[in-house]
Amino acid sequence: GEARSRNSRILDWLLVGVGFAMFAYHMISTQYLFLGAYEHQNLHLAFALVLLFLNGMCKAKTKWGSALQGLLVLLSLVGTIYVQLNMQHLEEVIGYPEQVDLLVGILLIVLVIEATRQAWGITLPNVALVFIAYFVFGHLLPGQLHHRPFSLDYIVSYLSIGLSGIYGTFLSISANQVFLFVVFGALLGVIRVNDFFFEAGKIPGRVMQGGPGQTAVVSSALVGMVSGAAVANVAITGAFTIPFMKRVGYKPEHAGAIEATASTGGQLMPPVMGAAAFMMASFLGVPYAEVMLAGVLPAILYFWGVMLGVQFLAVRNGIRAPTEDIDYKLILRRLPLF
Repeated sequence: GEARSRNSRILDWLLVGVGFAMFAYHMISTQYLFLGAYEHQNLHLAFALVLLFLNGMCKAKTKWGSALQGLLVLLSLVGTIYVQLNMQHLEEVIGYPEQVDLLVGILLIVLVIEATRQAWGITLPNVALVFIAYFVFGHLLPGQLHHRPFSLDYIVSYLSIGLSGIYGTFLSISANQVFLFVVFGALLGVIRVNDFFFEAGKIPGRVMQGGPGQTAVVSSALVGMVSGAAVANVAITGAFTIPFMKRVGYKPEHAGAIEATASTGGQLMPPVMGAAAFMMASFLGVPYAEVMLAGVLPAILYFWGVMLGVQFLAVRNGIRAPTEDIDYKLILRRLPLF
């Protein structure tokens, strides 16, 4: 028992150490260019995979489970270090990988799918597997869905080791923007800015019917301004708005739906919008500020629509939330942090 607790302490420190190293690297890399684009993405991927599987080791119930997660950590390091050391070679053989490249490519695909399963559940991996299966077996289908047969070399190259698929636009957005949003979103949680969201959200709850439902909409809009990620938004605001809504009479499914819909608007809400806004700026070749300004009115209309939806739902179900006192002093204290 003592050895197990010592091991778990070591794992906890390792997890914190790797997490801090990832944070430090990304913060410094916003100011200094250490690596090329693909090397930077690969290091980001290595950190993410190692962190996820280390977390799996910490949570594993059995020795075998812990050993399996440890093996996944080692394989993640092997795969990403191979890519890092052979970047020039891989760029030269895109579409025609050698035997070792092929094995590493398959390994990376498996690791990313397993990491996604551990982080988000089975739905996203299933979607990915359906499309990979179509890539491999689509030439057997009749009619419109038929495509020409592709070799395994080409498929694996296209999905991972040819620096597309896993690598490319989306991993770049994750490494350069999304990670920073997640860090600052977590900081907001640590410095208790959600108290500010909660109090500010009570103001429309006094004007419109639906109380805590309106609090959820406004707090999600405020979090959306600084996170731009729907999932992070639910994590930050949902923890207090959903129980609050249920307490005043909202059905659990209605409370969840209001929070999910309001948080989805987070990626439409300037100034920090979702990854799609950065892609639009990149593809259109316009400054990000233009995309942001164009998004102001649609975002306001979206949240106004959600507030009206909450109002109608509250009226239909006869939800009359208690009008709670608003702590204006707390709002003023937390506003500079926000």
